[in-house]
Amino acid sequence: MNTAAEPSPPPLFSPPVEGPLLVNERCAIYEQGFMRVVYVDGQPVFRYDVNDANGPALFMAQAQVTGLAGPGELAAALDVSLSTVHRARRKLEEHGVEGVMRKKRGPKSARVGKEREGAIARWYTEGLSVSEMARRVGLARATVRNALSRLGLVERAEGVPPALPFPNRALRRERVRGSARGAAGGR
Repeated sequence: MNTAAEPSPPPLFSPPVEGPLLVNERCAIYEQGFMRVVYVDGQPVFRYDVNDANGPALFMAQAQVTGLAGPGELAAALDVSLSTVHRARRKLEEHGVEGVMRKKRGPKSARVGKEREGAIARWYTEGLSVSEMARRVGLARATVRNALSRLGLVERAEGVPPALPFPNRALRRERVRGSARGAAGGR
């Protein structure tokens, strides 16, 4: 007869370590490491990464739609405004889960591209105006200005010829040193 006790099976999930963030009497949010886990009536039903901006928004929307929590309870528990809670629900109802997800910020399309940036830089040295460059590449003037800025080129006033750049920095430094020596020598 074996008197050794059989080991108990491991738990399905690790118990919460810290105190809960209470939403209402049925719902609580626990932080477990880098995860937030939503418990309803003692059962884990939803989880999201602490750094995930979409997780709380999706939880707020779904909790309202399912009747789990009201807008005021969610706003107080998650420390957000009522309009944020209502917005999450409206986006879920109008566009589904994808509507709740935050969209990519920044440019909506690719940048000008190496080929067009090269043409813009060449035309800049030829003295073309921003308006003319924009017309030639089929872009807005503001886009051409942004490309010039990215290339380190300064927009000039219309009709002003371009300044000739030094071919390289070493030559420029040598010319600056030479002019400083000439000034010191009494020329």
